[in-house]
Amino acid sequence: MLGTYRVLVVDDERRLLDTLQDVIQYDRDFEVITAASGEEGLRIAESQFPDVILLDLMMPGMDGLEFCRLLKGNSETKDIPIVVLTARDDISLVVQAFKSGASHYLLKPFDPARLRRELRNAVSV
Repeated sequence: MLGTYRVLVVDDERRLLDTLQDVIQYDRDFEVITAASGEEGLRIAESQFPDVILLDLMMPGMDGLEFCRLLKGNSETKDIPIVVLTARDDISLVVQAFKSGASHYLLKPFDPARLRRELRNAVSV
């Protein structure tokens, strides 16, 4: 792999944001930007254009599904891959996530190596 990939992590749980940052940056090919809400994440995505987004679905205010729809509806950000990371394994939510623009879907609790592999797969498509 050449260079560093920028990952925007969007989750309303501060502790989890810190953990995810450590887990992802264990692979030195990733640089992490964090956002504690969907609104903040959308602003960052539209100004910094990360290579991939790791997104929680269940957040107050703008949830992950709305985030996906807005990101994919913007011609400047529509091609940024979205990896969903959520505790919900409800099949209807999985379908909604993919219809809204997610490219990958992972469940919490997560395996760190698998998470990094999915992020790598998302940026190499």
